[in-house]
Amino acid sequence: MATVVLISRHGGLLTAVQQALTLRGHQVVAVSSPQDAATTVLEVEADAAVLSTDVGEKEVARLARLLWARSLPVLFLAGPEERWLPGALPLRPGLDAVVVRPCPSEEVVRALAPLLEARARSDLLPLGSAYFHRPSREVRGPGGVATLTPVEASLVEHLARRRGTTVGARELLREVWGFPEGVGSSELVRAHMHNLRLKLRQVTGGESVIQTVPRQGYRLP
Repeated sequence: MATVVLISRHGGLLTAVQQALTLRGHQVVAVSSPQDAATTVLEVEADAAVLSTDVGEKEVARLARLLWARSLPVLFLAGPEERWLPGALPLRPGLDAVVVRPCPSEEVVRALAPLLEARARSDLLPLGSAYFHRPSREVRGPGGVATLTPVEASLVEHLARRRGTTVGARELLREVWGFPEGVGSSELVRAHMHNLRLKLRQVTGGESVIQTVPRQGYRLP
């Protein structure tokens, strides 16, 4: 289930699209005022937004900037006469889309689905047979769920950025803990890595997700 912010001045459109999205199991926060929409965008932990251009060209641009700043995918509902939209807004491929209104509410649901899927994939980091869910810091796999500490999550993120490369303890002390070069003990890294591996083995059913390269460091294949 996703949380979707729905913005339009048109009451009928709000009702129809909200009902269609709710039937699909989504939670919808519907807003008819552009001023209230800006506050809602900042306060609600949303997964995507449906923004109708009936709120006005300037308001669309303003709200789009707010939504993009929160890394939210946006489905724009544009009127047939609004030829300005594709050229005026730098739509992000795979993250934003445009549907021309009037349109069936089911068309809105279909157009929003791939945007929500792309959003979900960006929150999931594969770790062997498990996945790390960034927002919750949970690792989910066939053996269950484990919650990582902030340091463990940072270790996973850094190893993932350097996937396939052996990362030494000094680099981890510098990049994860923020220690100056030459400061910090490799025992600190070893202790946290030990705890992290226990959790990963638990959720994967015994799989060794993080490899140790003797006298060199750690690697995420």
